[in-house]
Amino acid sequence: MFKSIFFSAVATLLSLSIETNAEEFPKNKHCLWISEVIPEAIIKVNDHKRFSVRADLIFDKKIVGEIEMSEPNGYGSKSWVWVTKNENKVLGKGGRLIPFFGNKPARGLKWDKGFFLNNPRKVIFVGMGSDLYYLGFRGKKRLITAAEGLWRLDKNCQFPGILFNDRHLGI
Repeated sequence: MFKSIFFSAVATLLSLSIETNAEEFPKNKHCLWISEVIPEAIIKVNDHKRFSVRADLIFDKKIVGEIEMSEPNGYGSKSWVWVTKNENKVLGKGGRLIPFFGNKPARGLKWDKGFFLNNPRKVIFVGMGSDLYYLGFRGKKRLITAAEGLWRLDKNCQFPGILFNDRHLGI
């Protein structure tokens, strides 16, 4: 009797931890990241897990490609990669994702929870503009301009991973 209760409790705890690691964040449903320079360029989050986010890059109401953004290691560095394949080749290599609060990069800022909460979350996709330029989008200068500028996250959006999100900020 005791063994079965013990194993049942252990199995329940293990299944809870597995579900927690893969849980979707309902706060990020219908989450849009909008280009600050070219508002016709948006990133629509489709799937947000604890450490990664999948989203569509949309320009002029057409999907350009799918990207995955993540926080792959414990240090908090964020990166992005193309998921979309064109003729069995990935659209590009991706790069770093740099988080901002207002117009200041989040890394290196003096820790000020009030500043973080009162300024919009933004990001820069390092390398996205050059990936698009060299992969057939040269004629779409507005798309390339958007890719190289700041993207503002909606209020209900989070950065990929934990760093600079609610849990990290103690909210």
